[in-house]
Amino acid sequence: MATFLFDKIIFGPVKSRRLGVSLGINLLPNDCKLCSFNCIYCECGWNPDHYEQKINFHPKDQVKESLFEKLSLMKANNEDLDVITFAGNGEPTLHPEFSEIINYTIEVRNQVFPQARIAVLSNSSMIHKKSVFEALNKVDDNILKLDGGTEETIINLDQPVGKFNLNNTVELLSKFDGNLIIQTLFIRGEYEGKIIDNTTKEEIEAKIADYNGIVIRSRFKIDKTFLDKAVNLQFIARVGAGLESIDCDYAEQKNIHLIAAPEGNRNAVGEQALGMLLSLFNNLNKADREVREGKWIREGNRGYELDGKTVGIIGYGNMGKAFAKKLRGFDVEVLCYDIQPMVGDANAKQVTLEELQQKADVLSLHIPWTPETDKMVNADFINAFAKPFWLINTARGKSVVTKDLAEALQSGKVKGAALDVLEYEKLSFENLFTNGSTPEAFQYLLDADNVLLSPHIAGWTFESHQKLAQVIADKSRLFWERTC
Repeated sequence: MATFLFDKIIFGPVKSRRLGVSLGINLLPNDCKLCSFNCIYCECGWNPDHYEQKINFHPKDQVKESLFEKLSLMKANNEDLDVITFAGNGEPTLHPEFSEIINYTIEVRNQVFPQARIAVLSNSSMIHKKSVFEALNKVDDNILKLDGGTEETIINLDQPVGKFNLNNTVELLSKFDGNLIIQTLFIRGEYEGKIIDNTTKEEIEAKIADYNGIVIRSRFKIDKTFLDKAVNLQFIARVGAGLESIDCDYAEQKNIHLIAAPEGNRNAVGEQALGMLLSLFNNLNKADREVREGKWIREGNRGYELDGKTVGIIGYGNMGKAFAKKLRGFDVEVLCYDIQPMVGDANAKQVTLEELQQKADVLSLHIPWTPETDKMVNADFINAFAKPFWLINTARGKSVVTKDLAEALQSGKVKGAALDVLEYEKLSFENLFTNGSTPEAFQYLLDADNVLLSPHIAGWTFESHQKLAQVIADKSRLFWERTC
């Protein structure tokens, strides 16, 4: 791994994804790393095996002068500044005059850039010192490292210089009474013959008792065992729409608030559902493949028009409503069915399931995976439709019985299927099969010209990536403000 050292007291500013426009302060020597940890991933490399001479920290007066000069220049040039960040060539709190430097930084910040925050990136090794603890409590972003839930993992990953006790560190962190940001670099790999992995569920369970909230993605499962260890947990937020990876009933029994973010990717889901439907109607994927193979087949790719059709939507929440909104530009009748009453709107008329099955030419699923929706689209469900229909599923794969769908495609009862999700997906949505075998029904889908497949990417856009995170941040903040 390429490493580097900062050769000045003041560096930047740089654009940080999490902090914004950041001006860095390096309190450590310019010619070597000086840290109480020797993290195997550190951008500054390794501590020297030994120091040839007495370590010369940057004098506080020199730091003050350099900082004031840089801030004044930025102000004169009308430059933006979001944060002044103590980082650099090692652990900033090792500086013997750290607390005095923090006091001056607050003073000059207030004079020149009063809107800017002050941040410290620290490995927590010096918070036992009263002066360091008090100084960190004064800054806006007190960002402290805790790279694992077990002492063994932290020692292997961070390689502390001297003794390290995880319980003591956690106890000291708790004394900040929430005025801190815990920073963890999640890593999985091998170093000097040892497997190092702080992403396991066991690692998270080992430290979850100290946390009031957790934000997860789809591959992390929260079960009863996890929740019993999360004694202080007040909310669980999932960056996505579904909550099936969480034992919701048990979480609610423990008065843990559940947060999802369907607002973040509903537009993307609606666009993909419409795109898949139009592609299916007009044989676009099949036609594209044939042209690439040198085949120019027009009659065999004659398509259907959406105008005049009846589109049925099952599940009229965020995703269903987004799809119905996209259909407004077409001359179609849109019907919706939902277990909740009074959810219909100007874009879709709410009807019974029986009426939807009588009228629909197209069925689009926008339902969560629950005991009620598991294997819902089976042979009986399909045969209850009065007309042959097209099926779109951008919701959850386990709601459709693939074997029954394949048989309906062969018989013509289902005229075509656009599937972004599959029955065979793992709960993490990361892959399909691990044993190399392909079920016969799925092989039929792979070979069929009237089937369109994608790997669970409805809602997986560049825009939704940002919107999902923002929705989760906003909802989590709102919950915290209301409860604290």
